[in-house]
Amino acid sequence: MTLSAGAWAQDASAADVERARAAFLQGLDLRDNKHDLAAAVAQFKAAYALIPTPRIGYELGRTLRSMGDLVGARAVFVLAAQLPVRATESAEAKKARTESEAQANELEARIPQIMLHLVGSGQIFVDGEAVRHDALATPRRVNPGSHVVQIQVEGDVKGEQSVMLREGERKDVTMSAGAEARVTVTAAAPEVQVVPLPNNGYQFQVRRSNAGTKAGLFYASATLAGVGLVPGLIALIYVKAAQNACNGSTCDASFDNNKTLAYGFGIATDVLWGSAIICLIAALAVPTYSGDVIIGASPVPGGGIFTAHGRF
Repeated sequence: MTLSAGAWAQDASAADVERARAAFLQGLDLRDNKHDLAAAVAQFKAAYALIPTPRIGYELGRTLRSMGDLVGARAVFVLAAQLPVRATESAEAKKARTESEAQANELEARIPQIMLHLVGSGQIFVDGEAVRHDALATPRRVNPGSHVVQIQVEGDVKGEQSVMLREGERKDVTMSAGAEARVTVTAAAPEVQVVPLPNNGYQFQVRRSNAGTKAGLFYASATLAGVGLVPGLIALIYVKAAQNACNGSTCDASFDNNKTLAYGFGIATDVLWGSAIICLIAALAVPTYSGDVIIGASPVPGGGIFTAHGRF
């Protein structure tokens, strides 16, 4: 609201008075007959800017209140009630001043409030509007409905909350950029992240995934299959040697030895290739998954004991 409760223009020109009167009457017509509240507000503001009177301020405040802008309506009612009293003030102006003060007091109890708390550093925004740090000491008036509270650090959004408020309701909202800050802790496996919480606690997030396990199974399958070729080839050599040791129905002394070695290397090949097949089936059958194991720790109020909670 850009209206001002400055001194009345004692030497307002006749042209300004006429323009203000025309805008005021048009605002009444737009609101009461055409039900165009937004256009009516624009006309009332124009009239007030030309000639600020309690009557114009009162009608502007009524219109804003009808639109649901309780905060804007109260601000206008306060300004209208605080306008300097003129010696020649009409009864209508006096009534508007009194009504404006009463409406401002009535809205004071209806307007919701947010008490903002900042933990650490950062800039708090409410519905996109920056809130000065020195203004955090008092509750912030907002209209009923949903509001978005953000905390930013150097233009980056570090946290966001959606707050729903009803008429006359007050809520405390604590914002901390540290709640979103993550410190990565070096670990062999798995990845661990430590997240500070607003209540001075900590949340440990451990990411787990079987993607590496599946890749390892494929690698093991290929390796075992490749290694299994070696005893297989050796087994074939001893089979050939056993065949050469026989001439018809007669076999020399090397036959039994070659046969035994061929059998042994053949078993080794079967074991290695069987293991490769098992690894391959396991890699194909196990579904890929990933997720977080979250363990939190926060101080118990009134003591130094810590409690733990988790999600697996």
